[in-house]
Amino acid sequence: MTLNQSRAREWLVAVGVGAALVCLMTWPTAPGLFTYGRLDTADGRFSIWNVGWIGHALTTSDTLLDANIFYPHLGTLAYSELNLVAGLLGLPAFVATALNAATSTFSEFSARLSTPSASGLRSL
Repeated sequence: MTLNQSRAREWLVAVGVGAALVCLMTWPTAPGLFTYGRLDTADGRFSIWNVGWIGHALTTSDTLLDANIFYPHLGTLAYSELNLVAGLLGLPAFVATALNAATSTFSEFSARLSTPSASGLRSL
């Protein structure tokens, strides 16, 4: 086995163990990734709307800060948190599912990305 194959195998094991740990630690959420959400609170609904608006604005011709929350006023997204990074990370899920899984996918995706990143830092 060459050094590159050994590193690739180590990386795949790290990613597999990390994905298994993420599923285990987020178990109530993992099987219902496309159906669960923080919909039982007003803050949760607002966060989901916010991520959805960013996805909507970036995939249409709407202006990002001219959100429809206080229509007809302009620049209304600036009245609260912008959550641009969450909106960008949730954008693929927003496009694929029309918002249903954008927030949950962002949380799961960021947790899964941290494992190979940590494994890569260990080898530095």
